[in-house]
Parts: sequence; C-alpha cells; structure tokens
Amino acid sequence: KYVPSSVMLKNITDFEIQAIEYAHRKWKVDIVSMAFGFKKSDKHDREKHRQSMERIEEVIKAAAADNILFFGAACNSGILNGTAFPARLSQVICIHSANHGGRTSNHSPPARDNTYNFSVLGEDVRSAWPVSLGGPTELMTGTSTAVMIAAAVSAVILYLVRFEDKDFIPRKTLSAIRERLKTQDAMCKLLKEMSVPTEGYDFLKPWELIDMEGYDEPENARQDALTNIARFLKKHYYTIP
Repeated sequence: KYVPSSVMLKNITDFEIQAIEYAHRKWKVDIVSMAFGFKKSDKHDREKHRQSMERIEEVIKAAAADNILFFGAACNSGILNGTAFPARLSQVICIHSANHGGRTSNHSPPARDNTYNFSVLGEDVRSAWPVSLGGPTELMTGTSTAVMIAAAVSAVILYLVRFEDKDFIPRKTLSAIRERLKTQDAMCKLLKEMSVPTEGYDFLKPWELIDMEGYDEPENARQDALTNIARFLKKHYYTIP
C-alpha cells in the first residue's frame, strides 16, 4: 500500500525492518515483494524520516547482497510525486501498474532514466479479500497489486529451474542458471526479454517466454520454457556451461 504520510511511516518502520530481516535471516527467501512506499517527508519530520529511510535501506542492501530479489511498488500519485521509497533504490526492481491492454495506469509515476521501468497488470485485478470485509474476492487496483504479480512471475521462473533434469539439461548448467537467476541483473534482463516497450515502460508479457497453451503434457511446456531461459542466459553470461 502506498503510505501517504510520515506519521504512518513512524508507526510501521520497525515492523518493515523486522519483516525484511526475518525473511532474510530466518526464512532465507528468494524474493521479497514490498507493496508499500513512502513519499518525501514534510519539514517537521525530515530528520526522523531520513533516519527511518536509512534503516530500511540498510536491511534491504544486506539482503540484496545475499541475492534476495526485491520488488517495490512505484507509487499511486501519477505525476504528482516521483517513484516512492524503497522502489527507487537501485537494489529494488520497481514495478508500475498497467491496464488490461498494457497501457500504463494514470496513477503510475513517470518512468525514470537509466533504469528499468517495468509495468504489469495492476487495474481491476480480482484478489482474495477477507469475508468480513465483503470478500472472498475484491477488485484491486494500484502499483501494490502490480508488484505482487511481477514478484509471482519471477517466482514461477525460479520454480521452473528448481527441478533436476539431467537427461534434459546437464546438472552443472542447470545449477549455474539457478544461481544466476537469483541475481537482480539476470532477473531484470530476463524480465525485459519477456516485455514489450510502451510509453517509456516495459510491459511484462510472461507468456512470450513461458507459454503453457498448446501442450498435452505440462512437463513439455516446462522443458520448452527452460530451453528458452537457458538460451537467453547463455547469450548474456558466458560463464554458464
């Protein structure tokens, strides 16, 4: 969720830090999806805001150094505010929202120079919702929705390369692919490969690389997807055997 004020920041910073550290140290996760963002502080809370940002940035950098992939929601203020923190950090893959036709949502901030500007479906997404609040589903819109879809796409990619299949791809090659895809550089390159440029953004179309239609056996679809991934990575990383 895009957090609109430093008042909320003051209350949740410790929880965010604890959650990231726990995911890093205890769960040893591969991916962290951050469906929240903070705008610039007002002049009364500027120092406290800066300290909070530094603490969050510190734990993100520590986890990213261990090849944990971070995805962050860009923000929902359109051109009124720039990309929110922590999505604007270099260690975070920033995700914008798009509609069902791939056009960037009005609430997404402007694309930034010299970095990746990924977008994915983030409008009217039917999502799980508490029954007590009118669920079990609800249509959700925003970069916080889009970032979860982008993280899920990356999780599917990591899932595809998890299985050993020595008769299909040599174990040494598969192991090298698996480790490379845990890096932000490789994952971003692969996401861009399965994207189409639009209005300064790269709209994710995972079916360009991972297509499950037209296959009688799911395993055949997985092997073809893995072949595409391996071919792409070998082209960019010569250390993969």
